[in-house]
Amino acid sequence: MKKLISKIKYHSAIIFPILSFILLSVIDNKYGLLSKVSEKKMDTLIGVIVSIVGIFLTVLTIYLSFPKTDIVKQRMKKTGHNHILLSNICAGIILLSVALLIWLFTNCYSIVICLFCAGLVNMLITGYYILVLSNFS
Repeated sequence: MKKLISKIKYHSAIIFPILSFILLSVIDNKYGLLSKVSEKKMDTLIGVIVSIVGIFLTVLTIYLSFPKTDIVKQRMKKTGHNHILLSNICAGIILLSVALLIWLFTNCYSIVICLFCAGLVNMLITGYYILVLSNFS
């Protein structure tokens, strides 16, 4: 059981966003909640998406600026938290960028909302690992 939880944590950048995307897609297909969103709200959501991408890039820059000999960074690499943090940051940037591109070139607002929520999951996981990182130092 411990190995399974460890594997889920290790691949959290893929597993949890996919689960949230599927769950929201099923809810949208059944109840049609996401397709009723107005364009004004979508414009606001796009502003939030761009801000979150900026947050991800800031966190990535700060993390990568740590010295390579830092004890905390070495410990994170040894335990695998380094992979989890960086993969969640990259997955979040990719998901939110895809959501931005879909909004730009199509009218599939429900997909944009699902991708936003999937990227938000990555941001929550990243926030957790930043909290873990700050407790180590």
